[in-house]
Amino acid sequence: MQDLKTGHMVGATPRVQQIAEIVGVITGALVIGPTLKLLHNAFGITQTACLREAEIAYRDCDKALLAPQAELIGDIVRGAFVGDVNLQMILLGVGIAIVLIRLKMPVMSVAIGIYLPLGLSVPIMLGGVISYFAFRSAHIRIDGKILDTPSKKAVKAAKDVENRGVLIGAGFIAGESILGVLVAVLIVSDFHLYELFGTGTLNNLFSLAFFGWFVFVFIWLATRALPSGGNLLKESLMIIDDIFTKFIGIFKPKSKT
Repeated sequence: MQDLKTGHMVGATPRVQQIAEIVGVITGALVIGPTLKLLHNAFGITQTACLREAEIAYRDCDKALLAPQAELIGDIVRGAFVGDVNLQMILLGVGIAIVLIRLKMPVMSVAIGIYLPLGLSVPIMLGGVISYFAFRSAHIRIDGKILDTPSKKAVKAAKDVENRGVLIGAGFIAGESILGVLVAVLIVSDFHLYELFGTGTLNNLFSLAFFGWFVFVFIWLATRALPSGGNLLKESLMIIDDIFTKFIGIFKPKSKT
């Protein structure tokens, strides 16, 4: 995830980054095959592939891993070679893209929100909300108020918060990936931790609380890059007030001059 940018932020030189890229490519080529095989044996990669295997030999596909990009590209390639392309949906997508471009909206962001499942798109949206509040807090601490065009110093302060967030987010993603592989190893080896520790699966309430704790840790670590001398709660209230003011202003008729 943005490896060159992350390397630059931690002080890596271009030479060291290129060496790391070469090592990463070689290591990835050696590791990715067995890792994907392990994950597929444990969970099944994509519902489509899992269900096809289930027709031959029974397997549980309820916990199959989601791979929306792979499924999307697979549908396009299969449609091009087999001839069963869903032309109606493609034309609908083209129409939506034209409208978004005319409205000067980010096509890629909307597309990701459409094809990703709700369980993935909601955390992405939550991350966008958190980043907006963090950036605006940086602007307030430098400019003293919310301006439509922040000063260069305020923009730089917000960039520092963004860089910190990218580093923390990259660590979270890497940690989740490593734990996912570890869980797959335990499943394939038929090793049950709940039998060893006498524990079970967290219910929805505790799972939500655990997720909230992760969000809190992320906010706490990322906002440490904010300029000192502010109050995050008061700044959040100012930002919410600004959002409501702008939202209401959309529906107010513009006065003719």
